[in-house]
Amino acid sequence: MVMKGLGAMHITHPHYTFGASIDASLLHYDPLTGLPDRRGLSDIVGAASEQAAKYPQGGAYFVAGIDHMQRINRTYGLEAGHDVLRHVALLLATYFDDRAHICWLGGDTFGIVVPDLGVKTMAETAEAVLEMFRTARAPAPLEGPVLVSLGGIVMPSIFPLVSDIVHGAESAMQKAKDSGRNCFASCRETMREAAPDANEIAALVRTAIADNKIQLAWQPIVESSTGEVLFYEALARLSDEAGRPLSAAAFIPVVEQLGLSYAFDCKVLALAVEELKQHPSLQLSINVSGYTAAQPGWSGEVQTAMAGRRDISERLIIEITETADVIDFEHTTNFIAANQAMGGRTALDDFGAGFTSIKQLRTLPVQIMKLDRALVTDLLDHHEQQVVIRSLVALARGLGLRIVAEGVEDQDVADWLSAHHVDYQQGYHHGRPQMNRPWAMAA
Repeated sequence: MVMKGLGAMHITHPHYTFGASIDASLLHYDPLTGLPDRRGLSDIVGAASEQAAKYPQGGAYFVAGIDHMQRINRTYGLEAGHDVLRHVALLLATYFDDRAHICWLGGDTFGIVVPDLGVKTMAETAEAVLEMFRTARAPAPLEGPVLVSLGGIVMPSIFPLVSDIVHGAESAMQKAKDSGRNCFASCRETMREAAPDANEIAALVRTAIADNKIQLAWQPIVESSTGEVLFYEALARLSDEAGRPLSAAAFIPVVEQLGLSYAFDCKVLALAVEELKQHPSLQLSINVSGYTAAQPGWSGEVQTAMAGRRDISERLIIEITETADVIDFEHTTNFIAANQAMGGRTALDDFGAGFTSIKQLRTLPVQIMKLDRALVTDLLDHHEQQVVIRSLVALARGLGLRIVAEGVEDQDVADWLSAHHVDYQQGYHHGRPQMNRPWAMAA
């Protein structure tokens, strides 16, 4: 079954034709659900948000997540799981018709951009969608209805960045799941009090850099074959004025937007090096933006921080975010080579999610490839993802790289990755980021 494009390019509205400016080449239709995948979603959400700002009614972006999808797959099999995905896609398409852009986000989640929907109507629409799923007949052999959880955010949004709009709806959907599933959570309700606005975050970022208020959380990376913790990723954290922690998704885009990535990354580097000085057996990794790694002065910053201590350099892995476009490829390559000469290792983070091509991977002298979590999420449900990971493992072997899988959240996925020779794993299954130092507690 391949469904129609659901009006993705020209959604009817009495005042404007939404999506007319969206490049159709951005869309790619998933053969399983018949829906577009998430390619082009940012442009579509951005266009809807801009249009919503011009009219009183506004708009909305929903994320729908299928409840208990893993249980369905394990109980009834993957083919039944595929039928459930098609079932949900068809119900959403039937309900919204040509009033929305519906796409498959991957795994068990769907995105729905509705350009003509206000705050009150958003909640009413969400309840109508939930009720539709409660009463719809599920595909055989399921015995009960297929239920979903919904998160939504009103447009124009409380967030200025499209990435935060998308993340906000996904976070609200997760809040709905955490609240008991088969319910709706509004981003406005769940996040406005928890997160400062962009101006407040900008002030917090500047203060954190100037007053050394950046903190680090620690998440373990384990060896696949043994489960032994080999090193920890040091993850930057900020707190608001009330002491409440901010998620990286809330402040990292602001850091980049303010042009403070380099200064921010230098502070994180200094914190990590100080930790390594105090704990001689510790190994850490830190994440820096592609912009930072491409700066001519970055190699000097790293050398200064190490102060000639090769024993420290050998215990620090510097991860370059692959989703950040490399501004100066030559300087990035020079940094990686200089870091290796100091005994350090460099990783390419979030591989498979952004700009770096296989050709560039061959050229960049990195030692570690980190797979983007999107390749690992619901891995056992999607043969295509398994094929991609097996191919990337073979590529890494051929290039002499170690490979890390991010986003590992259950034992079955961990076992599959181990069986298919993924070297290292990271994710909630092995340990959540924590502010307390795990090595200190174990001592």
